Amino acid sequence: MRTIVVFAHGAGDAWPFYLEVHEFVDGLGISFPGWQLNKSFQDALGLAYQVATPLVGGKGFQPGVTCNLTRIGPEDHPPLAGGSLFGALSMAVIQLLANGSGAGREKEMRHQVRAQLTPMRCADLSTVAVSAAGNLDTGDFRPVDGIEEKLRSLARLGPEKLRDIPVIYALDPIDALGQLYERQCRASAEAHELRCKASAQAFERRCKALAERIA
Repeated sequence: MRTIVVFAHGAGDAWPFYLEVHEFVDGLGISFPGWQLNKSFQDALGLAYQVATPLVGGKGFQPGVTCNLTRIGPEDHPPLAGGSLFGALSMAVIQLLANGSGAGREKEMRHQVRAQLTPMRCADLSTVAVSAAGNLDTGDFRPVDGIEEKLRSLARLGPEKLRDIPVIYALDPIDALGQLYERQCRASAEAHELRCKASAQAFERRCKALAERIA
């Protein structure tokens, strides 16, 4: 399971990374092997796991999850800090577990969460960048600094203008997955409609050309 997280230090620089999460057999808890994590990172890591696991599997559900970061672009390793990892990690872990060892534990979910099971499992996170800290009491999202720097770093990866990057504002990981899935379904339906329209227009042109040849 992969998504994108962008780190910024408020000095005009921002660094995008791929965040990948995997379940591991006979594991317990969450780990980030190969990385020296400061306290803000550790807090975000622990909170994301604490929020995601009971949402998917109920009380006492503690599967093993391992995480990895891969720099997008230059192969340097800037110092990483801050709690903005929470948003991306919580969403990725929720989706990982909903499609993994959490499958079959739907009865353990709260009704409001179970109603969002399809978005939890099917929203495409692979090209989505998430930046949100977490509320230690509620697990809701909290805003983070450096958003403009992060948007600029993402714009350099693809779209030339910031306005070309769609933005979702969400209250928590489940809300974000629901909004994202709805937007992706709508975009897919619109693309399908355009393809059908183009196909119909092409067919109409062929019929007109054939009629002209017969005439």
